[in-house]
Amino acid sequence: MRLRSIFFFLVIVVMLISGCERIFMAIQPTPKPTDLPKKTSTPISTPPPTPTPADTIGVDGSALSGVTINIWHAWGSPQREIFEAQIAEFNRRNLWNITVRAQPFPDWNSLYEAVNTTSDSNELPDLSVALPEYALAWDAQGNVVDLTDYVNHPKWGLTADVIADIPLVFLEQDRVGSKTLGLPAERSTRLLFYNARWARELGFESEPDNEREFRSQACAANNQFRSDSILSNDGYGGWVVDADPQSATSWLNAFGGGATTDQTYAFNTEENTAALAFQKDLYDDSCAWIYTGLEQFAPLAERKALFMSGDLTELAEQANAFSMAKNSDEWEVIPYPGADGKSILAYGPSFTVMKNTPEKQLAAWLFARWMLKPEIQAQWVEATGMLPLRKSAMKLLGDYSRTNPQWAQAVGLLDLAKVQPQLASWRTVKYALGDGSYSIFRLNLPTSDIPSVLDEMQVTADELNK
Repeated sequence: MRLRSIFFFLVIVVMLISGCERIFMAIQPTPKPTDLPKKTSTPISTPPPTPTPADTIGVDGSALSGVTINIWHAWGSPQREIFEAQIAEFNRRNLWNITVRAQPFPDWNSLYEAVNTTSDSNELPDLSVALPEYALAWDAQGNVVDLTDYVNHPKWGLTADVIADIPLVFLEQDRVGSKTLGLPAERSTRLLFYNARWARELGFESEPDNEREFRSQACAANNQFRSDSILSNDGYGGWVVDADPQSATSWLNAFGGGATTDQTYAFNTEENTAALAFQKDLYDDSCAWIYTGLEQFAPLAERKALFMSGDLTELAEQANAFSMAKNSDEWEVIPYPGADGKSILAYGPSFTVMKNTPEKQLAAWLFARWMLKPEIQAQWVEATGMLPLRKSAMKLLGDYSRTNPQWAQAVGLLDLAKVQPQLASWRTVKYALGDGSYSIFRLNLPTSDIPSVLDEMQVTADELNK
């Protein structure tokens, strides 16, 4: 009961804080005379035609002229500025005379609640830029358009070449069962920041490929501090523990576990236990430590940590920390290594088309499709530093790649990326996972208590999933 009380208190606190983050009419060829059926005295029963995607969409391009769609999003700077510029460009250039208007919200949770409070009215947005788990909740309310017919439409859809040009992990996030609930709008990832030069000085020529090599390098960094006469620094070196849900999920995935199995939460597994026990053993042996300073990325730049977790959006901050420390060390971004290989998590908002008139739905789809153009993606990357949603955009990003080597490394790791759990309750359960995992270190629990912590995560997840 002690663990559960503490755990629920932490989850409630984190959840309160999280509020601030807060195409197809087939044209048949005319048969040749030799192909015509011979006359017969027996009437031929002709089955009714099978509806095609074009029948489902049911909109001619001329019907789009003058259509205005409203988009809700919660992007802050710099996304908001580039998005508004790209909307203005679409409004000027699109051939259908569609007008797009954007309404920003202060955070993702505010947008989520705004859609929920208008779900029974005609005031829903036509298109929403929202986290995929939000779309799952809205789909359960019957408010989301399944985009499968739009994707496959011969006129309005995505060609096979375009689909192949989008990294599969980005598309898979919005494919749930037989439905396609969105198109990727932006994707990021969380990685390990790694001081490669310091590692080489410690005798390691390359990044760790598995958990054993990770431990070897982390402990070697700590031993450098323990070998001097200063006792106060004996806890430095190695990996800085963090509570981010994406980090926690990536570690579980790297050990062959994860937050879900067969679309249900499954926390207390051997693989998840092994992942957390590995991290806690590092901590117990002073090869991992908790940083409480104000300068978030200082430990890596000051050689007090060999590994730190960080988001793609934080590369510039880490580079600035090296500059402030007057440290020219070469540093890299690497995936999370484990007993089951290496892993990273791809995540970010998607375009979700909300149910409305066929004309508005098609107009919303066409704008989302336009945003995936390689040149638009190149603009987006240069403004935001996010992952390109089209592989072909890399041809336009040569200079950006050369001047942002860690970003280029992250793009090269996409084959290792996995999707987030595809459950609407992931919106809150992810914080239970992050805070629950961190509590093992913060409360300095023995590894024998890890199964109990995972049991508490499961109970919390099941209750939130209701």
